[in-house]
Amino acid sequence: MIKAITGLGPFNLVTAALLLGAGFTTGGVRLALFGAGFLLHWAATPYLTGISGFRIRTAALPLVAILVLGAILDNIVTDRTVRADRPAATRGA
Repeated sequence: MIKAITGLGPFNLVTAALLLGAGFTTGGVRLALFGAGFLLHWAATPYLTGISGFRIRTAALPLVAILVLGAILDNIVTDRTVRADRPAATRGA
């Protein structure tokens, strides 16, 4: 398990740097950085590293789904709250 984690670490750092950089850019550069991060994380990393040490336990998947859903709903509520607090003339579409 430790070997699998240390093998994934460098790739996760590069992916994090790509996504962080994308957050500070706009337009095509942002899309390119997000795309590169996605491809590296989901397409290339499993083939470039040995991830055989990871075991997915299906009992944990509902918990992960609840956490992801909670994060998405939190962002939706926060966005609507921020938009409602702004004057009507400055609200975006």
